[in-house]
Amino acid sequence: PVCLQGAAMVRFKNRFLIVELLWGDDNLRSPNDVTKVLLQAAFKDSIARNFGDIGQARLNTSMKVKYYNPIASIAIIRSSREWCEMLWQAITFVREVKDHEVVCRVLTVSSMPRTSIRAAIPLLRHRVHRLRETIQTKSVARTQQLDEEAAELEAELYELDH
Repeated sequence: PVCLQGAAMVRFKNRFLIVELLWGDDNLRSPNDVTKVLLQAAFKDSIARNFGDIGQARLNTSMKVKYYNPIASIAIIRSSREWCEMLWQAITFVREVKDHEVVCRVLTVSSMPRTSIRAAIPLLRHRVHRLRETIQTKSVARTQQLDEEAAELEAELYELDH
């Protein structure tokens, strides 16, 4: 290995976008067939459509869906600091994911993963509360499924919070 005198270590500057996905069927949770991989593909497709080859080249290596919760319909996406605004714009242009209508809203942008997780926790708690409210108005069979989803979300919240 060659050591260059005076060479400084380079640190990648990232931004983390918390994105809320609002599904067209007025459903609180994502459709079952939507995954992190499909979301990332939809975002990359939007970048290509709206910003062309240059946009793809700038964001292709740094953009990644780091976290996705299908029950709460919340995603955390990493991007390089220089092209964060371009990614934000591309995300807002996404209108469907695998034939499901969706509206994407960027809620917050942070510079550290820990900060983005801390910002997502109140959103996840709000979704648990809304699921609990929905449980009270649904049938008994649906109530058990929603109760399991709420418990799963609460367990994930505990993991993120500690």
